[in-house]
Amino acid sequence: MLWISEAFGPEYGMHLVISLAGFLEQFLCTLLFNIRTRKRSAFHLWVLFFAFVGLFLSFILAGIRLTLNDYPIAKSAFHAVFTAGYMFLMVFFLYDKTVYQKLLTFCSTNATAMLVNRLFSLALNICGVNDKVSMSFFPEYNAYRDWSLYFLIHVLLYLLVGLIFYTRKDIVETRTSKRNILILSIISGLLTNFLFSFSDPYQTESWTLTIIIKVFACIISIMILTLRTGILFQSQEEEEKFVLTQIFRQEKEQFDNLRLSTDVINAKCHDLRHRLDEIGDRLTKDELSSFKEATRIYDSTIKTGLDVLDAILYEKKLLCNTKKIRLSALCDGRLLSFMDPTDVYSLVGNALSNAIEAVSTLPEEKRIIDCTLRMDYGLAILDITNFFQGKVHLGEDGLPLSSKGDGSNHGYGSKSIRFIVEKHHGTLTYKIQDHLFTLVAAFDTKKAEKK
Repeated sequence: MLWISEAFGPEYGMHLVISLAGFLEQFLCTLLFNIRTRKRSAFHLWVLFFAFVGLFLSFILAGIRLTLNDYPIAKSAFHAVFTAGYMFLMVFFLYDKTVYQKLLTFCSTNATAMLVNRLFSLALNICGVNDKVSMSFFPEYNAYRDWSLYFLIHVLLYLLVGLIFYTRKDIVETRTSKRNILILSIISGLLTNFLFSFSDPYQTESWTLTIIIKVFACIISIMILTLRTGILFQSQEEEEKFVLTQIFRQEKEQFDNLRLSTDVINAKCHDLRHRLDEIGDRLTKDELSSFKEATRIYDSTIKTGLDVLDAILYEKKLLCNTKKIRLSALCDGRLLSFMDPTDVYSLVGNALSNAIEAVSTLPEEKRIIDCTLRMDYGLAILDITNFFQGKVHLGEDGLPLSSKGDGSNHGYGSKSIRFIVEKHHGTLTYKIQDHLFTLVAAFDTKKAEKK
């Protein structure tokens, strides 16, 4: 600092130190808040490039600050916009994201920089230090100690805020999320770079005013970070609803095709068995028995009292026969009569599909699935139990984690089940014990019928 003052003059040197500190804060905040964000190729070269850019721009900003020294509002506003623009370019060139994802990243990073800056100056004020005059918590200024403490606190706070608000998932770009990002970007820019820049020169006029403005700035920064998290999760929920809607549409088509094909196959098999009876005397006893056994598997005799459930169990039993899985079903289908047939198909079909997938790789003696639908304590209880191997973990949402290694692209069968259960005001629980996995969906049929 002494060298800068001697080399460039005390007045310009003071503005240069402020400019260098400002760019260094933006530089560190961008890197540390986004420490786990997906990075572009040649990331380290870009970091080195922006380090030199920040150093170069500091000299320009110092000159502008000196020129605008008699216009404090313009000086503060220009400083804020100049450094925010630098951060904006860093975010856009350093990280591997889409334009809207980068905008959201910039909003949260910029809000973090303001939050940490205001928290530090607020701490100085509480300790009785005027942050416009000094950045030291101690009566006697020591450059090495005070600047080390200054940046150590900033670095720790950048990391802390980043860890609190960081999420590995990217925003899903829907029309709503894009609109929300643009609104947040405008509001964030106006509040962090203009409103507080205009108020900054007046903070020294009143102790109460400066505390209020800084507390308000911290609240605004936290609000922006919270809104960013809300936009992210809202976009993921929208994508999940869209995917589930597509799945339900496909399942309805599958159900309609299944019901049609089941009726046709059963009719044909019924006719074929009558034809076998007519020509039975021309066949050997073994041949006749073999033909009848071959047609019997397709001649559905499942009668639960609900056609859609009959069709689902019929379909799954055919699949289980090909995989040598024993599927036992004791179901009173009338208990689910309050549901739309497509919902029944989605609920029971997905649950049985998950169970079939779980037992398919087990030894044949373990390939057993038990499905019951009964009335118990005034509730309709769907209970599906199967063996499994390995470990099954439940996610934060209470659903089984996908075994396919990509939770973002799989697991929609379980989400469909949860959606249907919640739609009809039921409860969904999973039990894992002694290599037995049990899905239990319970419905208050009287309440569901009224709804």
